Amino acid sequence: MEVEIIQGSGATIVKAHGEIDLSNAEELQSALNKALAREATRLVLDFDEVSYIDSAGLQVMLSAYNRVMKSGGKMAVSFSHPVLKGIFHILGVATLPSFFITDSSEEAERALQAAS
Repeated sequence: MEVEIIQGSGATIVKAHGEIDLSNAEELQSALNKALAREATRLVLDFDEVSYIDSAGLQVMLSAYNRVMKSGGKMAVSFSHPVLKGIFHILGVATLPSFFITDSSEEAERALQAAS
């Protein structure tokens, strides 16, 4: 897995590539910590190029969501993989307040800007 942090026009974007699992969840956690240290109140997880995420990756993502919520922010995740998007809906993650699931990082940024 590769992770990069990008400053978008209206949000901080953490873009991941590959599979997110127990063997590399700490790398994602580290990138999210760096992004949140910038006092990001609008966070986009760009998982458009993620093909797999296990419970360790989900835990890292939900931990970041809790930190964003404590700071009064909003978070969105984008998936191009329909199975991953479906899993997040089944798990109920899509019903979390101030959390958006979208088809692209651009759509995620727009959703966060519209919700402000």
